Amino acid sequence: MSLLISPASQTTLLEVKAKTDNLPATPANEATLTTVDGLVDAIKTKTDNLPATPADEATATGIKAKTDNLPATPADEATSTAVKTQTDKLAGAAPVTGSATQDWQTAEADVVSIGAAGVRNKVHDLSLNISTLVGTTITVRLYKKVKDTERKIYQQVFNAASDPPGLPIINGSWATHDIIRVTLQSNDAADNAKAVDYDYMLEAM
Repeated sequence: MSLLISPASQTTLLEVKAKTDNLPATPANEATLTTVDGLVDAIKTKTDNLPATPADEATATGIKAKTDNLPATPADEATSTAVKTQTDKLAGAAPVTGSATQDWQTAEADVVSIGAAGVRNKVHDLSLNISTLVGTTITVRLYKKVKDTERKIYQQVFNAASDPPGLPIINGSWATHDIIRVTLQSNDAADNAKAVDYDYMLEAM
């Protein structure tokens, strides 16, 4: 008894054979297919987060132009922190104000000491107020160490009766790594026990 296959069935069989001929000699087992399925799901999770309209070529080229300028070894967090510490200093410290009461005529006396030994600072604008004094010879002096020995580095004479009451002793910036000592002396005994105000700003270096 012979089996007759219709032409349509024969065509179908040939198509099935063409498909199965391309199957590998050892098809993937169920475990492998499960792994592949997991990878497909992971890829889908990533692609689901892509924007509806991804960046076009021009945008991507612009981004590449920026990243091409990045250094081969970008600064680490410690370096960035060190840079920020230095730039924060540019704002300067809070203004320092106060007053000193001395017997200014009896002897040269300290008004204020600015800075600290071994600490680098810039002094911005030291001003004194002598409005309470009446002496015609008000001598202001500044001292600081030069090669470990304190030296007088500034001296100027003012007249409390004719000069403005506010004196710009440091008008600008001075760099120092030690203490700047400010003194005052009057030629009039009426200035003893009078208060002299001061105002200055520091910037750490």
